[in-house]
Amino acid sequence: MVVGKNRPTKITVNLRNLLSNLRAVHERSGCEHAFAVVKANAYGHGIYEVSSYVREYVEGYCVAILDEALFLRSEITESHEVLVMGIVDAKLASLAARNNVSLTVPSLDWIELALENLSEGETLSVHIKVDTGMNRIGIRDLDELREVINFIEASDKIEIRGVFTHFAKADSLDVTHYEMQKRNFLAALDVFEDLPKYVHSNNSAAAIFDDENDGVTNAARIGIAMYGLDPSNGDVPVPLKLKDTFTLTSEIVQVKELAKGDKISYGCTYEATENEWVATLPIGYADGWIRKLQGGSVLIADGFAEIVGRVCMDQCVIKLPHFYPVGTTVTLIGTKGNARITVDDIAAREETINYEVICLFNERIQREYFR
Repeated sequence: MVVGKNRPTKITVNLRNLLSNLRAVHERSGCEHAFAVVKANAYGHGIYEVSSYVREYVEGYCVAILDEALFLRSEITESHEVLVMGIVDAKLASLAARNNVSLTVPSLDWIELALENLSEGETLSVHIKVDTGMNRIGIRDLDELREVINFIEASDKIEIRGVFTHFAKADSLDVTHYEMQKRNFLAALDVFEDLPKYVHSNNSAAAIFDDENDGVTNAARIGIAMYGLDPSNGDVPVPLKLKDTFTLTSEIVQVKELAKGDKISYGCTYEATENEWVATLPIGYADGWIRKLQGGSVLIADGFAEIVGRVCMDQCVIKLPHFYPVGTTVTLIGTKGNARITVDDIAAREETINYEVICLFNERIQREYFR
């Protein structure tokens, strides 16, 4: 995608705060190892810049697809653990092995096919995924898990680097399902005669909200909390202070005075009730600033300004309290004076979660980094 370097809309990422969040969550987890989750362009923050900045602190990285892992290998590190947590086509096992990328084992069928696609002299590193109650990917049956372990141990082409699971409700006040998954994971670990180097179940939510490490889990996968956001979206009190890492700003590119009765944008869904000053901002749903934000607010010098009319693909319109000149800075996410708009505020307006908000901001928006 083309980056919009020559328009005033930009995301500013505070890498210093990001690293501070990572360290705080890792310390709270009680785990020996820290993995930075940098999938989806580091949750919209920039995979290269984030991964580079935390490289000296983390033991490894977690991504969702093989291409993200290959990028990390070519651009960031030759030595860190790099795990693809999603299912990669087993026919690509050789490509992963050649690049020292660890793949997730979701089933016995998968590992058998992966072995068939490894060439002489290649060794594939894997983490076995145990499905303890998420019911998405992974091995549910302990007998199948035992078969997978035995199959791998009988081969000289596959190395078990880790075993892991993923919690579905670690971010809930009701811990019934979470505790059940923890028990299931410990039962799965009993199948191993010797545990691999990395045993990981702690995502951001488990690392933050669970005061007790199970004594076996030794690696924390730190994702959303590293980016300063609450994994529970406000459902559970966060016992540590996470720092903001993400600011979205733009500038006014045109100002107009409307008369009473004038209408704005597609569908004419907004009509001026009196003489009004309005301004156009160069950001729209093609950037991740979606149509549902109509009626929400942005920040200018005086405080809040309403988004009026439908958000377009590349532009939106705001109602001004009075005239502002072209070039005036507008904050869409962040702090201006005593006023603040957070990612969670945008998520509430969009009726979604903070994860989705930041992941929707694509690479067309230029990123700047505060170190």
